[in-house]
Amino acid sequence: MDDQRLDSEKQNQTAERGKSEKRTHDKWSRRDLLAAIGVTGVTFAATGGVSQAFGQANPAATVALSTYGKGGGNPHEQIGDLSSLKTADKSSLVGAINETFLQLEAVSMAGVDEQAAVTRTAADLAELIALVAEDGDRVFVRSIEKFYTYIPGTTEEENGVTVTSSWVMDIQHAYYASWFATPNIEEDQKSQLRIGYAYAASKGRPFVIDAVFYGAVDSGDACLLSVLSNSVLSFTENGWLKLLGSSNTVYQLIKTYRVDNAVVINAKVEGDRLRHTGTTGEWGHGIQILDCKHIYFHKPRIVDCWGDGIDIGRLANVVGGYEPTNVTIFEPYISGARRNGISSRSFVNVSIIRPYIEKVGDYDGVKGTFPKAGIDIEPNNAIGGELMYQSAH
Repeated sequence: MDDQRLDSEKQNQTAERGKSEKRTHDKWSRRDLLAAIGVTGVTFAATGGVSQAFGQANPAATVALSTYGKGGGNPHEQIGDLSSLKTADKSSLVGAINETFLQLEAVSMAGVDEQAAVTRTAADLAELIALVAEDGDRVFVRSIEKFYTYIPGTTEEENGVTVTSSWVMDIQHAYYASWFATPNIEEDQKSQLRIGYAYAASKGRPFVIDAVFYGAVDSGDACLLSVLSNSVLSFTENGWLKLLGSSNTVYQLIKTYRVDNAVVINAKVEGDRLRHTGTTGEWGHGIQILDCKHIYFHKPRIVDCWGDGIDIGRLANVVGGYEPTNVTIFEPYISGARRNGISSRSFVNVSIIRPYIEKVGDYDGVKGTFPKAGIDIEPNNAIGGELMYQSAH
C-alpha cells in the first residue's frame, strides 16, 4: 500500500511539474521555487542560477535548467530584465536565494574530512606557499578549510587568498569577505573587499559580506564598494559596511554606475553622519544608482548618511550617460539621512516597493540640509518616467 501511495505521489508530482512548465506569469511561491531547484540544485544561487532566473516567463523552470556542477564556468550570461518579473516573484526568488545560503557551507564542505585524511595538508597559507610541489598537486589548507591546486602556469592574478604563489583555491559556491579582509577593526578594508568581490564575480559566484567591515573615503576615492555587472552581492545577518569618520562632502557606500545585471541582497550600510568631521556638503549617499540597467536591491538597510539614503539619477555632464533603467528596490529601510531619504532625479521604469524612512534632516544634534524630505523627486534636467513608489512609510 505504501509503495502504491508513493508511486501515486510521484505521478502527481510529475503531472504538477508538467503543468508548471506551461505557466507564464503566475505567481511562484517560495515552495515552488525551492521545489524547482531540487536536491542537485540546492546551491543554485551560489552557482549562478540567479543569472538565468530573472527576466524569464517561468522563473522556477529556468532555475532548474540553470543549475550545474562545480567548476562549470561563469554562468552569468545575463540576469535579464527584472521588470518582466512581478514584485512577488522577485521577493520569493530572493527568499529562496537566502535560504540556500544557509546550506552553502554544509554542501561545500561535504566529504572534506574524509578527503583531508588522505590528502596532503597545510596548516595555513604560509605553510602552503613553503611547500615543494609539482604541477597538479592538491593540498587541503586547515586554517581556511579549502583545497588548493598547484598550477605553475596559472594566468589568474595573485590576490593572496584564492590565488597565491601558483596555488589556486578550488572554485567555491560563494566567496566570503572575511577570507579577504579583516572584520571588526576600524581600519580601511575597502581594497581587500574589492579584490574579493571582483574574484567572486569573475567565477560567477556570489560575494558575501559576512561581518562588519570598515572603509575610508577621500577626495580621490569616494566609494566603498562599486557593484559589478553580472554579479550577486549578499550580506549575512551580521554583515555591514561602515564608513570611518571623514570630512568628505561626497561619498557612496555602495554605488552602481554603468552596471548591467546585478542583484544586491540585504545590504546594510552605515554612513558617518554622527562622526563626520566637516560641516558642509550634502552628497554623502548610502546607495547611489547611476546610469545602470537591470538592477535589483532586496531589503537594503541604510543608516546615518551625510546626504541621501538612496540617490537615483544620471551622472551629469557625461557623454553617453543614460537614466537608470529597470531598477527595483524592495523594502528599503532608511534612517538618519541628513538630506533626503530617497532622491529620485532621473529614471526609466524604476520601482521602489514599501520603503520605510525615518529621522530625516535634523536629528541627534546634527543639523540637516534641505530639502530634508522623506522622498524627493527632483528632475535635475534629465528624463523622468515610470517611477513607482508603493506603500511608503
